[in-house]
Amino acid sequence: MADAVLLSELGVGLPIFLLGPAIAMFFGNTQENEGIKKAFSFSYFYSPIFLSIILGLAILFIPFNRNNNSIAPFFEALKMINGALTILACLILSLQLKLKALKGLLPLFIISAIIQMWFQPFIAHVQANLYGLSLIQTQVLVLNSSMPSAVIGPVFASRYNCVPDTASALVMAHIVLSIAMIPAVFYLMSA
Repeated sequence: MADAVLLSELGVGLPIFLLGPAIAMFFGNTQENEGIKKAFSFSYFYSPIFLSIILGLAILFIPFNRNNNSIAPFFEALKMINGALTILACLILSLQLKLKALKGLLPLFIISAIIQMWFQPFIAHVQANLYGLSLIQTQVLVLNSSMPSAVIGPVFASRYNCVPDTASALVMAHIVLSIAMIPAVFYLMSA
């Protein structure tokens, strides 16, 4: 479980929150985007997500007594917010979904599903064998790499006007496909 948490937070969570907004800013259709394309801009470093990551990392090293009656409610509130993050991201994803033909998205969906749910786990499995990881570490790595797209991606796409409809449709399709793909990938990579 510790391996899964470490891989998930450092290998997935941190890059999503550091690179996701920067990529969406660059390719999005907003005022901030124009400044980035014309000349290098520091607007990304002033974005709320980047500032919250830096603040979170800074607070991490402050030794708090979590049993203190004046601080304990604050940490409980943070736990509740953390628990609600996934639900809120899924709610935003569902609100962004629109009934539209998947014909135009089908090639993009097939290519992204092959890369994300077959190629990534295969590369993770090969690298795990090269590094001599244990069976459980290899399985955790393969399972993490075969997960569907993060539901927070369409939130970034929506915020920076970076084709949010397409991002939402692809993430939802990946989530539905993962019901069959994750067990299949795990079975094939374990054999």
